[in-house]
Amino acid sequence: NSISHMAVEAFVAQVEKKYAYVTDTAYTDGGLVGADRAGREQALHRLERVFLPDAGVTGAGEHGAIAAACGAIEELDLEGNPISEWQPLLDIAVQLPRLHWLGLNRLPLQPLDALPDTFGATLGGLRTLCLSRTGMAWEQLLLIASAMPHLAELHFCANGVVSLEPASARGAAEAEGGEEGRAVGNLLCERLPALRTLWLEDNHLASWEGVAPLASLPHLEALNLSGNRIASLPRAHSGFRSLRRLLLRSNPISDWASIDGLDSLPALSDAALRDLPLFGGMSASSQRRLVIARMGSLATLNGSEVRRREREDAERFYLRSLSESYPEPLPEGSVPHAPPGGAPSPEQLEQLMRRLQLPE
Repeated sequence: NSISHMAVEAFVAQVEKKYAYVTDTAYTDGGLVGADRAGREQALHRLERVFLPDAGVTGAGEHGAIAAACGAIEELDLEGNPISEWQPLLDIAVQLPRLHWLGLNRLPLQPLDALPDTFGATLGGLRTLCLSRTGMAWEQLLLIASAMPHLAELHFCANGVVSLEPASARGAAEAEGGEEGRAVGNLLCERLPALRTLWLEDNHLASWEGVAPLASLPHLEALNLSGNRIASLPRAHSGFRSLRRLLLRSNPISDWASIDGLDSLPALSDAALRDLPLFGGMSASSQRRLVIARMGSLATLNGSEVRRREREDAERFYLRSLSESYPEPLPEGSVPHAPPGGAPSPEQLEQLMRRLQLPE
């Protein structure tokens, strides 16, 4: 088959072009060990990470050729290659038994009605999968993930996702007369049991309700929701028991109650909160100081560590601004002027004073 022959030539030739060392250089300790062609082939055979974005790869070609040339690959990036069907990817991956990281960003993959028989055996060992800018539906992703029980990191950005609630779970809840939220949570736990990191940047998620199905994932530690359309967050959160890092940059959040509510996430210690409407007119330093004062759990904000002295200064400054805005007794006929961000809840104020070891 001339087409498949051209495909394998393209794949192996691109790997060789990018990774083969010059013929007159000798390496030891896992690198090139000879100066002839056999030496180059040995070096390729030891490759563990191969990145071939926009390389024109269309398929695997002759069976076994990739395994013979570079079968030790563990991480493979095929972003932007002209592959629109899953079978060529399976033909490549079946020759890479150590593969655990696969990048398929910008591949216009056609949807599957059912998984091919070899899908799980071939891709079931993946721990990281990148499917951003593929136009893939969330429901399709869940079908694919059902064959990847070890999947721990998923990149699914800029795919037009509006909700993480799969229609199949809604249908199951209706058929059984059960609670829809529980059915959705059960389905996600079944399909993404090991997921720890989820990147959903630049989608069309417009409400926290669309994100809430993730709350039941037991191991989810990092969630990127930057660049979506989420305008508000609940005052108190349930679930998300392992969520340690949350990115919410460039969402239309305009109320401080949404930020205050993040403190109810039990494990949250790292947040990215830039480019939000609620910061309008505030300097970067004022934004940071106020967020730190109102979120007692933060250890990292916008990629920068919150040190003990910085936290204490921010909290004392915030308390001072509160006392100036709400003096006791309030002068007759005057109206208190709330500090930036408004007044905290009684619970927040109590926690703040406890952290500063002040009398309540």
